[in-house]
Amino acid sequence: SYNDQPIERIAVKFNYAALNVNFDINMKLVEEGAVIASGNVGVFGNFNIKLNVKDGGLAFINAINPTVNWISGKGSINLNADGTLRNPKIAGKVILDNAQVEVLGLPGKFTEVMGTIDFTRDRLLSKITSRFSDGNLELNGFLPIENSSLFTPESPEYQQALAINADKLKLNIRDISSDNFN
Repeated sequence: SYNDQPIERIAVKFNYAALNVNFDINMKLVEEGAVIASGNVGVFGNFNIKLNVKDGGLAFINAINPTVNWISGKGSINLNADGTLRNPKIAGKVILDNAQVEVLGLPGKFTEVMGTIDFTRDRLLSKITSRFSDGNLELNGFLPIENSSLFTPESPEYQQALAINADKLKLNIRDISSDNFN
């Protein structure tokens, strides 16, 4: 099983050739969902990865990022990433439809998570809305993936930089103390 969902089939292939680890992963869940990943990672930090995930397969986030817990919802990830760790290039799209997610350290769940994140090689464009506590949360705008100098005051994206808008959120943060808090 995967994230408490029965797996219909899984196929995993790895090989090492020409200083690259090549991989191909194909997992289909019994209910709804799939994870398909393929690509290679070089010993010198170069990589080329394709990732296609659908619905229940989005719970793979739980395995690669322990601070985020995918609970439910629909959606898809269709990404191609290549380059190096210092200069990654990511293209594709993430779509979320009525998702529910928990984030470690936050008191409550993000519910009714809706929207898209578009990756255009060197930047992303987020259009995400969610409910959290008793309010609404929006993440809208552009964010550079690697090179923050892409957003100069003269660039059109500068006026549309990623903004987090919170409306009527209730947070109760306890046990925060510091002698240097201003």
